[in-house]
Amino acid sequence: MSLRIRFTLVLLLVNVVVLGGLAWWAGTDETSRDLQAQSRVQNYAELLAERLSGHFGDLQNSGLREILAWPGWSDFEEALLVDNRVLEWDGKVVPVGAFLNPIGSRHRGPDFPLDQLTNAINQASRTLRPVTIAGGMALPLVVHERYSSGPREIWGGVFLRLKSAPLHLSVTEGVVLAAILATFISAAVTYIFLGRTVLRPVEQLASAAEDFGRGEKPQIYHDPKVPEIHGLFHSFGTMMERIQGFQSELESEVKLATNEAAKAQLRAARQERLAAMGTLAAGLAHEVNSPLAGALHGLETLRAEAHSSRAKQHGDLTAEALHRIQELVQRLLRLAPARLESGHCVLQQTMEDVQVFLAARLQTHPLMLEMSSPDLAVAAAPGDFFPVILNLVQNACDAMDSAAAQGNVTIRCKPIEGSQVEICIEDQGPGVSEDLLPHLFEPFVTTKDVGKGTGLGLALAYATVRQLGGNLEAKNMQPSGFVIQMRVPLSEEQ
Repeated sequence: MSLRIRFTLVLLLVNVVVLGGLAWWAGTDETSRDLQAQSRVQNYAELLAERLSGHFGDLQNSGLREILAWPGWSDFEEALLVDNRVLEWDGKVVPVGAFLNPIGSRHRGPDFPLDQLTNAINQASRTLRPVTIAGGMALPLVVHERYSSGPREIWGGVFLRLKSAPLHLSVTEGVVLAAILATFISAAVTYIFLGRTVLRPVEQLASAAEDFGRGEKPQIYHDPKVPEIHGLFHSFGTMMERIQGFQSELESEVKLATNEAAKAQLRAARQERLAAMGTLAAGLAHEVNSPLAGALHGLETLRAEAHSSRAKQHGDLTAEALHRIQELVQRLLRLAPARLESGHCVLQQTMEDVQVFLAARLQTHPLMLEMSSPDLAVAAAPGDFFPVILNLVQNACDAMDSAAAQGNVTIRCKPIEGSQVEICIEDQGPGVSEDLLPHLFEPFVTTKDVGKGTGLGLALAYATVRQLGGNLEAKNMQPSGFVIQMRVPLSEEQ
């Protein structure tokens, strides 16, 4: 049951209780008024009887004619006069003297209580007290002293009943009807008022809360003319704004935590792959190295004893293939878990060594250095850190060669918060596809053509930087280009 209907029913119940008490009080008051009216009627009837007995002269003789001709009978609905000459027989009173009907008897019904009225008139004349009966009153008639020759003389009695007043509502009925009408009007007004000022805004708030719970933006319209409802809507709007702020912060925190968890999971998976690859590389290198050394030694002997040019040609090709296998084994050995040497590597010197080592390659793609300080150094042995920078610069040159791009390779070095050095190696090549980018530092992942890359260079660089306590990230630049961002611990030996 809705609040509107319950409130209306409660209002009706309260009105019924209140109006019931009012009706009871009005009925009690009306009874008191009826008693007062009866007393007034009795006084009026006694006065009328006195006037009848004193106005018409000698009631024993010619006064009877005057009584019947009196115009005042038109004020009464019923009238009956009986003198005191009666006979009492078998419990009934039978008039034997004057028995007058001033108004007439043709209007009377068959149920007119004539015997009861005769007895009441006789009783009133004997007791000199009025008797109430049949909606009227029986009164004694006393002969006026100026017509009486002796002591006070009783002529008889009269029954009088005033004409009925026009039909009208009693006070109680009027109050009850007015109250009922007022109740229904007040209930209707209350129903409409509550619906517009209270219930409709509350329903709107409930709908807005449901929309807000579904993630939709709620629409709230309210009338500022009602201060309480206006305050409620303002508080609700403020609460939703705060919740939306909390939700935005929570979503940001969840997104950040999810990204960090994904990165951590990726790093853990990468470390597991590198560890597995290192273990596999160590075993494979141990199994391959010994027979490979023997094969190379035997090949050199055969090449020394070979006389034909064809034998020498095949010997050279075989030696080249075996040396490539030996180089691959050495790269696999570098994937094996090993403890790096601690040391102090000055970045300026390392970059200059790279320029000397790659002088031929850098003629096409010059190397640009941006150093915040010439004394900037990292906590790593030069023999461990130099191959990392060399590998990354070579990859940058290879990327621009493959795309026939013209440009520079730029290295930027600067210290950052947390006692680390940030080294960014940028090229102006085509970059890496977004699908391949998350797997770029995994073993055997490469963007080079078959036969031109093994996919171990970046994996080795990543493993070395992680062992140094740093991190390595890669991203594409806009509109073109690629950057490797390295962060390694700053050397304390300055």
